[in-house]
Amino acid sequence: MIHPLFPGRYSSAILFICALLCVFGSKLVVIDRYGTDLPFQDQWGKEADYVLAPLREGNPAWLQSALLPHNEHRVYFTLGVDVLLTLVSGQWDARQECVVSALLHAVIAASLALFAWRRLPGAWGIVSAGVVVALTALPLAWDNVLWAFQSQFYFLIGFSLLGMDGMLRETFSARWWLGLLAMLCALLSMGSGFLCAVALVPLFLRDLAGASRAWRTWSSLIATTAVLALGWYLHFEPPWHASLRAGNVNDFVTYAAHCLAWPAPAHVALGVLFYSPLLLLGARWLRHGAPPGPAGHALRFTLAMGGWTVLQLAAVSYARGNGGGFPANRYGDVLAVGIIANAFALGLLAPALGNMRRGWLVWAAAWLVVLGLSAATELTKIYRDELPLHRRQTEAFESSVRAYVTDGDVAALRTRPIPFPDYDWFIRLLDRPSIRAILPPSVSNPHRVSMLSGAASHLAKLGWLVMTIGLGGLALAAVRSRRAPA
Repeated sequence: MIHPLFPGRYSSAILFICALLCVFGSKLVVIDRYGTDLPFQDQWGKEADYVLAPLREGNPAWLQSALLPHNEHRVYFTLGVDVLLTLVSGQWDARQECVVSALLHAVIAASLALFAWRRLPGAWGIVSAGVVVALTALPLAWDNVLWAFQSQFYFLIGFSLLGMDGMLRETFSARWWLGLLAMLCALLSMGSGFLCAVALVPLFLRDLAGASRAWRTWSSLIATTAVLALGWYLHFEPPWHASLRAGNVNDFVTYAAHCLAWPAPAHVALGVLFYSPLLLLGARWLRHGAPPGPAGHALRFTLAMGGWTVLQLAAVSYARGNGGGFPANRYGDVLAVGIIANAFALGLLAPALGNMRRGWLVWAAAWLVVLGLSAATELTKIYRDELPLHRRQTEAFESSVRAYVTDGDVAALRTRPIPFPDYDWFIRLLDRPSIRAILPPSVSNPHRVSMLSGAASHLAKLGWLVMTIGLGGLALAAVRSRRAPA
């Protein structure tokens, strides 16, 4: 069942576009107000030194360097997009990379919003679509919005969701093959890309218990296991990150509890509330299985989303859990997928609860209110402290690099803040002609603005307009929506 938004056959496309504009526009606003065109941290090592410089100098070693793992990850899609933009633009501009990353995440968010609107019952489809848009549009994970190299999270999420959705379709259909390809692409997005395959294994094993055509389920299970095996083969644990790993079970559990409580990681008890819909839906699925048709696919995909998120947070709790602290801001977009899956689960549970409708309403209202208050509290801290601090830091970085590019005073640069942890390495890069020639507008000497850099800057300034158009379309869609006949 779907909710007709506007008259005509293009209602789904209109919803998709409006959700995309809303998320994309909100990210553009953050990029314009708090962002910079100056590359940051790992970009100077991986992109500049290992790929861009040798590529521009005609050294074929750039390809081997690009294929090497970056810490635990193989970030081929992120690296490919960033390098391609630099080659096309002629400037190594982080802002243009951030704009492309924002569009990528907006496409993912709009797809999930459309899924919610079309597949979830009654008004909860509208509510869930709103949850998707809010969690992805608001800068709860602002690190990924402003740090261009973090598009790896968006590629991981997009390919994983596309892969799980496709593999849960009819075996050997076009969507199934697309899903298999997407799962392979997830392996080349981040080190934890193979976890989308792990999330599907329990679903296929449960299907085998009552499958009338078990060979089809076996085919999907074998293909998924092959992806998992390849992912494990490609897996790499850098010894220099050993100190970041959870030192004991208490560290692991504490860090995981903070992740489950996102966006209020300090209040670990909220994790029980946030993930209670998935727990109940999973229990009902184990007992009764999934119904046939689109309803069954929606249920299984929702469980796959939730399981994938739990696996991701378990992985980061192991890899970064030393001391049992709080998850870094950049993990927020992955954790948001778990919250979205729980919103979907709430909607799927509504028809199953029957005469407990009033209890479901209280539960859903409490879930939404607590989520809203948690997000509002986190956003208050982000807008009051974190984003202004980030902007002051980037302005200082721009000033330091601009001064050095102008006067070449090494001693002065060593007393100033730079966007990279190693002064010697950073100075060598700035002195390298192949890098000096492609520096972004804020630090280039003589000052230069490529066509693509200028377009990215102007588009970011239109963020408020883009977001307003998207919000207006979504509001109109919500007002005019009506339940379609079965």
